[in-house]
Amino acid sequence: MSFSDEIKMERDMLDQAEDVEFDPEMVVAQLLEDKSVVQHVTRTLTEEAESVVGYFRVGFAKGQQRAVIHFPLTPQLGEIPSVEAMLLDPVPGRVRITDRQRFGIRIEVALQQPVEANGSVMIEVIVTAAAKSKGVCE
Repeated sequence: MSFSDEIKMERDMLDQAEDVEFDPEMVVAQLLEDKSVVQHVTRTLTEEAESVVGYFRVGFAKGQQRAVIHFPLTPQLGEIPSVEAMLLDPVPGRVRITDRQRFGIRIEVALQQPVEANGSVMIEVIVTAAAKSKGVCE
């Protein structure tokens, strides 16, 4: 199979995937339920904007109250993005963006109380930026 045939097959598969409908709420429910999922990231590019939605399971050791994670963006975005983040698990706490760069986001998760046993919480991070003029991989 030639390289151009492989590209055509990939494009056909992507076109078919776009026709499949999915329920975002069901995806989030499955992520929360399945403790083996550590992260799930989807990157979308339109003519106007690029968006990256990530779900991250942030681990806490017994007695820990605060954790910091880095969400890398590769390839980097064309500009410093806007970022929203929220705690999905029903525990009292907050999620704070401590740094935004074209190449990644630093996120702090702070719980109101130290955890009593090793565990984790799920967070959702939504990153948006204007689309690059020359495409995502350049």
